[in-house]
Amino acid sequence: MLNRKVSNYLYYGILILIVGTVLLIRSITLGNINAKITQLEESNISLQKTNDDLEKSVEEYKDIQINHLYELYGQVPNYYSQTELTHYTFAMLEVIGINESVDFQREVDPDSEVTFTDGTTFKQLQEDFKIVEVQVYFTTMDDSVIEEFIDLLFNSEQVFIVSSIEYYSPDGINYIGVKINFLAFYKLEDAS
Repeated sequence: MLNRKVSNYLYYGILILIVGTVLLIRSITLGNINAKITQLEESNISLQKTNDDLEKSVEEYKDIQINHLYELYGQVPNYYSQTELTHYTFAMLEVIGINESVDFQREVDPDSEVTFTDGTTFKQLQEDFKIVEVQVYFTTMDDSVIEEFIDLLFNSEQVFIVSSIEYYSPDGINYIGVKINFLAFYKLEDAS
């Protein structure tokens, strides 16, 4: 049997060792959490910058496409087919990696009855072209696919103008919903 004095020293030593271990584990855990918070803050700043750049690009491309729309008349299809436009949009989504897998949700909704307010440029263009608004919705964890999709629209053989983009920055764990509205232009069908 151990001496009472040695037993007390052993008891206090084990108690100090347990408290030290708990404080060490707590310190390491807090350090990891702080590192993750810092990383997420940096990621959010980067994503906000990317979002701002995308908005500037959309505004820039919107003006350029409107100014050169008459020069691009040869790139406006002769007729409108909702099926072809829907399949073409799905094909562009496939190119950027948004496919029919369970992980992604995607929807394409063309609206051929879009109207614009009087006095706007688009209202004037409706006299010369059939304008179809396409709403595209998909989910992703990588916001770079948004820019890739806009690049595909801009570099397409057909005239497309992005009218709005709506999404929230991903947190790296969950999918985000992305809603992009764009306008597709077609030659007016002759009434005769």
